[in-house]
Amino acid sequence: MSSDIRKNIYRLLEKTVLMLLCLIVAFTATSMVYANDNNGREAINVIHRTIKTVKQNKKVKLTKFIYKDLPEKKLPLYAESYRGLSLIKVSWSEKNKFFRRKLKSSYTIRGREAEPDFPEYREIRGSIDGEEVLVRGKLKNIKLNEYKYMKPFNATLIFYGNQSNVKNDGQKEYYEYKGLRLPAGNLEDYYKIYEEDILKAIKKDPSLYKLNKAEWIGGAKASVEGDKPIMIAKFSGVKEGKSWTAFYEEDIDDEALKYKVYKATCYYGKK
Repeated sequence: MSSDIRKNIYRLLEKTVLMLLCLIVAFTATSMVYANDNNGREAINVIHRTIKTVKQNKKVKLTKFIYKDLPEKKLPLYAESYRGLSLIKVSWSEKNKFFRRKLKSSYTIRGREAEPDFPEYREIRGSIDGEEVLVRGKLKNIKLNEYKYMKPFNATLIFYGNQSNVKNDGQKEYYEYKGLRLPAGNLEDYYKIYEEDILKAIKKDPSLYKLNKAEWIGGAKASVEGDKPIMIAKFSGVKEGKSWTAFYEEDIDDEALKYKVYKATCYYGKK
């Protein structure tokens, strides 16, 4: 082979190598432009002329665990990790609890049509940590109960007669007890006519008490006590009225019974 041919072959090879080098430089420059064009959401890396996109804000699976009623705003040592996972973040909340509840009591008055005048303060007997105590209670509320109150009662009165009111058959026309005069006939037939006066005589308020039965003990025939004829009357009835309940609560400041507790909401994951 002549020397001219060899020279031409060498020149052709040189040109070919130069062209390849130029292509490599151009491709690499283009790739680096993409790599530097970072918009904050993705990064582009060049690896062996291959473009790979990597997300920066990856979603990480977290495990949530809550620690309640912590005495201070501080995690216990065992909360620094959870089942092999690391603590990623923690959020705090707080609330008030009570060392104990206030002592309470109620007091009921029955048989009143109008609301009773309950005292503003009343003693409350209770137990604190197994020890009996007596504290001052303050009136908090008064409630009218739904049911009608009815309490039975009985009363017996002795009525006296005298010689000035004798009928022709020898029986007394009426019998008297402290100004209350009742006929000598069958008391069950007419006691309702005298109901208000009878209730006053046995010291019962007619607005609260009602009679439902009255009779002469031993019948309508008088007996004699000393030189006076007597009749003994037995009355039965009920006390009617409304029932009222007052509610009392220990007179102590809430702040004296409060204390704070904390709740930590922890999130665990792989770092």
